[in-house]
Amino acid sequence: MLFSHKMSRLALATCFAMGVALPASAADTASDIRGQITGPAGNAVSDAKITIIHQPTGTITEVPVTANGQFSARGLRVGGPYIIKVDSDQFADTVEEDVYLLLGETFRFNRTLEDASAMERIGVVGSAGYYRSAGSNSDFGEQDIANAPGISRDLKDVLRQNPMAVVGTDGVSMSVAGMNPRYNTFVVDGISQNDDFGLNSNGYPTQRSPISIDAVESVALNVSPYTARNGGFTGAQINAVTKSGTNDLSGSVFWETTNDSMAGDGKNQDTGEKIEQDFEETTFGGTVGFPLIEDKLFFFGSYENFDAPQSAEWGPAGAGYANDSDITADELAQVEQIAQTVYGLDSIGGYTTTPQEKDEKILAKIDWNINEQHRASFTYQSTVGNLTNNMSSSSSSLKLSSTWYDKEETLETYAANLYSDWTDDFSTEIKVAYKDTTTKSKTIDDLGIGMVSVQTYDRASDYVVFGTDKSRQANELNNQNLELRFVGDYYLGDHEIGFGAQYNNVEVFNLFAQNVTGNWSFNTIEDFENGAVDQFFYSNAMSGNPDDVGAAFNMDTLALFAEDAWAITPDLTLTYGMRYETISMSDSPALNQNFVERYGFANNETLDGQDIWLPRVGVNYKLTEDISLHGGVGRYTGGSPTVWVSNSFSNDGNSLLSYNDGWNAAWGTPDFANVPSQAQDGLVGGDGNVNAIDPDFELPSDWRASVGFDSTWDLGALGDDWFVGAEFLYVKKENDLAWVDLARRQVATDDTGRVVYETWDPLANDGAGGNTERYDIMLTNADKDGSSKTFSLSLAKN
Repeated sequence: MLFSHKMSRLALATCFAMGVALPASAADTASDIRGQITGPAGNAVSDAKITIIHQPTGTITEVPVTANGQFSARGLRVGGPYIIKVDSDQFADTVEEDVYLLLGETFRFNRTLEDASAMERIGVVGSAGYYRSAGSNSDFGEQDIANAPGISRDLKDVLRQNPMAVVGTDGVSMSVAGMNPRYNTFVVDGISQNDDFGLNSNGYPTQRSPISIDAVESVALNVSPYTARNGGFTGAQINAVTKSGTNDLSGSVFWETTNDSMAGDGKNQDTGEKIEQDFEETTFGGTVGFPLIEDKLFFFGSYENFDAPQSAEWGPAGAGYANDSDITADELAQVEQIAQTVYGLDSIGGYTTTPQEKDEKILAKIDWNINEQHRASFTYQSTVGNLTNNMSSSSSSLKLSSTWYDKEETLETYAANLYSDWTDDFSTEIKVAYKDTTTKSKTIDDLGIGMVSVQTYDRASDYVVFGTDKSRQANELNNQNLELRFVGDYYLGDHEIGFGAQYNNVEVFNLFAQNVTGNWSFNTIEDFENGAVDQFFYSNAMSGNPDDVGAAFNMDTLALFAEDAWAITPDLTLTYGMRYETISMSDSPALNQNFVERYGFANNETLDGQDIWLPRVGVNYKLTEDISLHGGVGRYTGGSPTVWVSNSFSNDGNSLLSYNDGWNAAWGTPDFANVPSQAQDGLVGGDGNVNAIDPDFELPSDWRASVGFDSTWDLGALGDDWFVGAEFLYVKKENDLAWVDLARRQVATDDTGRVVYETWDPLANDGAGGNTERYDIMLTNADKDGSSKTFSLSLAKN
């Protein structure tokens, strides 16, 4: 027979882990084992004792079985290998070796003991490599991570092995099941590593991956985990746990490099001439683990450093750069000469500067076996990196190094986890985590002046640009996130009753104000020499302190959850539960009375008081030794970028004022380091563009339903241990997000059915109404909610 069923030891472990396990939670940092021990006649064995040994650290966990032969062990270290011993006075003992646990899984360990006259049995039931689920929930162990192809040293290279995960053409964003990449959540050792503010396309709070891939023990990707323990995402949850020290000294080192000598030659597309390339990237680092106290206290650390000098891709025409600007070397020399003789600037920056892009990752972890009932871990993480921006990217402008800037991001996190078994039936997990992220813009060659643009000649549309970029003159983001989490588990016969609470506090300071140190443009080089300003822009707070424009607010989220994992039979598990989340905010945007008169409602609405109920039901059934089925339905919310809320604080129409009268010739030749006091005195505002939240806004959510199977097969001549799996996922949006420009109104519908809008301000023309250049944006819910259907099929060979 071509297709014959055969359950290998590895496949058995996989089926238990993938087919019957609860999917990993976004905040899970450990794994569980649950099972039932029966005798030869199928009767429950009530006198057995289960001993679980984590071989690398010597950690021993002992649990008795209940009257019906069931047992549970929670809070176990991820990975392995483990030894599981079943000791019975009535029946023959059994020992299973090389058991590996994946992140957040409930490993099913059901065993039938033989008569006492039989020999003790030793079996191998697990391996470092696992088959992975075909669809919305996948786990990847240490070997999977090490074997994943990729050059970016990013966990996305591992996760994209899941058929629903797609890395975008930008190489850094990842969409799962077609959903917005910014709705994903990423957790390391229980610490949220999301880009909470939502400005980075990679989804991280740093320019590159915040964690060294060599430090990761296991990572899980879940789209529809049907457990009430999970929250904070409407995309996918990505949950990673780092390695731990063991009783043995272990470590690794690596060094990687690439440069122009390892790449092909570039050619001018017009002339065919060879273009000299100049680039280099170097990454090095390592890991180390060792015992501080054997069998008791362990340390693990990792370090990674990335360095890449940058150079301009555009230069003056004829300067030998890969791309020629429309500005000639002579025109640039004129601008430099005038800047020195007329404006007293010894330098305006250049195009030969080579800024450095850097990234440094540090991680330190302590694991402590307090005693047989309690285990703790502490993780510290620091990541600092930058990305050089605003270099010339077209022929129409030559941006000098005084307008280039580094976007520098700093991440620092702390997490403490305590796992406790208080009785044979009751265990708890407590977590305290804190994350601090800072984003700053640093001009490469900072001259201490505003932005200056000089057009080479009238209507040339070619500019030499120097000075601090208009959008970097006041640009800073600070974001702190505190998380407290408690989870309790009580075992009552066939039921594992879980309950808990989670509290998150996010504090945000966002400063973004353009032109606060001035922005001058000149129509020609001659005008630049004569000090004849064409356009002048200036904005600031009334106080003259740009920090007063910053948005500062905090948001608290409280989640309560309870669920029951009911082992109906040794092969069938039903999980059902409810999660409740509520948001509170003590801060609100400044009220803009003009907005109230214009639209009839206030602009200071927040998410304060918003709440939502999130029911979930999931089922796992081991149909045969080779085939397992899984499915469920649930509701999910969260993961929306904080910037959407912050916009209401930053754009209240009151805080940022503008000078609108242009440059006054009576002010004389500009001093680019100082804005005239007359411009500060001439600031006007109070009726600027506004971002607001709909007073009737409801929290967006997803309803998700899925059904799938995982199986292993022997395919005859093609070999055994083939994994075949499939899953169908349906997602229905509820109260989906939408943005509306309130300064637009519908005036007609054309013959094709398209709606025609016009700009409209009801306060214009002394209240008579009229067209406007305003744009007042409101965050609201969509009139119609969308849905998606995804089908995935996987085939894998061990």
